[in-house]
Amino acid sequence: MRIRAHFGIDWYGTTTIYTRCHFLIVSSDMSVVLSWGWSEHGQLGHGDEENKSIPSVIQAMVGKQIAAITSGNGFSIAIEILDDTK
Repeated sequence: MRIRAHFGIDWYGTTTIYTRCHFLIVSSDMSVVLSWGWSEHGQLGHGDEENKSIPSVIQAMVGKQIAAITSGNGFSIAIEILDDTK
């Protein structure tokens, strides 16, 4: 599946949206995770506390297989799938 969100990014694969009152996190099965919104506590995952008005790729998660993401009041958590066969 290919979709184009209103912010002009072509998006492929399954999309999951995680929302909180003041921020959003969007992930796909193509190993891309975006976030934007309020970031007073750094919960967007960009390594800073800067608010983002447009979706931004979380660089630390690029290419990683993410099993789940959840968020709460001022925090976010991602669970990465590791390949233990190496």
